[in-house]
Amino acid sequence: MSHCRRHRDPDDRPLLSVCTILILSGFLLGFAASDQFSSEMRLYMYSAGFLGILSFLALDHVRNRRRLQREAIEQMLVEERLERHVDSCMSWGDLRRDSREFRELEELETILDAPSTAVPVAS
Repeated sequence: MSHCRRHRDPDDRPLLSVCTILILSGFLLGFAASDQFSSEMRLYMYSAGFLGILSFLALDHVRNRRRLQREAIEQMLVEERLERHVDSCMSWGDLRRDSREFRELEELETILDAPSTAVPVAS
C-alpha cells in the first residue's frame, strides 16, 4: 500500500531536510557551549540552535500527522473495497440461510443458559 519514494525527482525534494535542521542545530549549540566566541555571538548561536530544535519537533509532528491521515484514508478505502466485494459475492439465499442458522444458534444458547428447573432427588 505504501509507495516507495526513494527515486523522487530532485526538484521535488526540499532544500533542507528535517534531519539536516536538527544536525545544524546541534552544531550551533555545541559551538555556543565553547568559549571560542563572544557572549553576544553565543547568545545568537544558542537562540538559533534552540529554534532549530523547536522547528525540528514541529516539522516532525506535522509529518507524523500527515502519515497517520494517509494511513487512515488507505485503511478506509480498503475497508470499503472489501465491503463492496463481500456484498457483491453474497446472494439473498445466503443471507436467508445465515439468518436462519443464527436464530437456531440463539435458541440453543438460551436453552443452555436457562437455569435448571429439575427437582432435586431426596436420598
